[in-house]
Amino acid sequence: MIIVACSGGPDSMALLDMCRRLNRELVIAHVNFHLREESEEESELVFNYASKYNLPFYRYDCFYESGNVEAWARDQRYSFFVELANSLKAEAVLLAHHQDDLLETYLMQKEKGLGVETYGLASCIYFKNVKFLRPLLNKTKTDLINYCHKYDLAYGIDKSNYSDIYTRNIIRKKLDLYTKEDKQTLLLEIENKNKEKQAIKQACELYKNKMLKEEGFFSFEYKEDLLREKLYKDLSNKEIKELIRQVNSKTSIKIPVREKYLVREYGYIYVCRKINIKKEKINSFLELNKCQGNNNKALNLAAEDFPLTIRGIKEGDKMLLSFGHKKIKRYLIDKKIPFYLRQQVRVILNSKEEIIFVQGIGATLLANNGTLQALISFNEIACLC
Repeated sequence: MIIVACSGGPDSMALLDMCRRLNRELVIAHVNFHLREESEEESELVFNYASKYNLPFYRYDCFYESGNVEAWARDQRYSFFVELANSLKAEAVLLAHHQDDLLETYLMQKEKGLGVETYGLASCIYFKNVKFLRPLLNKTKTDLINYCHKYDLAYGIDKSNYSDIYTRNIIRKKLDLYTKEDKQTLLLEIENKNKEKQAIKQACELYKNKMLKEEGFFSFEYKEDLLREKLYKDLSNKEIKELIRQVNSKTSIKIPVREKYLVREYGYIYVCRKINIKKEKINSFLELNKCQGNNNKALNLAAEDFPLTIRGIKEGDKMLLSFGHKKIKRYLIDKKIPFYLRQQVRVILNSKEEIIFVQGIGATLLANNGTLQALISFNEIACLC
């Protein structure tokens, strides 16, 4: 069973009718955004088609409040489609994007310098594990309007498509000036770029989950694409070039990029996730014993050391060694512990907020010489990506 997303416009009405004529088991999914006067008429139009052919019809009503209206509408409809597909165990959701949409999207990508996974539109995508198909990418808008006229299909016209307040509409008007030959040239350009992108992706796959030596990274032909694979695929060309400039400027640097870091240190360049270590309190030996596992470390504790606090290291944290106090981060750097491991290190503080234990280093001289001994256990977290 498939779900056909139908807005009531000529594109989706043509798609719906084509699917029905193929005798596919289908249901209709319709979203009413209540943004235009014609919205209710279009909902009734789709409902009437469903009633005429006895097709299951699912309608979702939503009401705009604030924010980017296009992003809001996209989030609303895709959330609805995903929820419906999961509840009905649908094979796929069919979308009515056509060749003109593909060309418009490509021109927008070029104009904004966007980092994309696919130039134009992909015929098949997965969103939250739901398959979305675009079977009309080889059809033009005119083809679909002509189809509706041929089979006497009623459809609505979205007048907002002609408003210049949206970037896509401005590009749509530019595209109207393209000849058929111009469009074919553009389609060939998209096809070639996607082939090239696929080859680049395969080359990047070899290094996606590896730390690269500096010389290997800087000499790699597709480092911009590699960074997108390692970081985020939607990073713009401008953002990628700035990251490369920064990482090239210092032999040791860590650059936060959303929920990840781009790191250069000790002759390597790599990406790792940000690790946020949850702060924990341990109030007694009994609670401590419940936390035990493998890789235990011995630590002498007395009752007055409780409650213990376990947390990640902070800027300025120091430990007491035989030669005096030393900053923990500095100690780890001196030992050439890579950043992706340094940010995982946890410490134990006693009731006086004194650091008495450092993961990977051991007990500090502040550890109480009590008669009771506890075993401290930490599980390593792999964060290299």
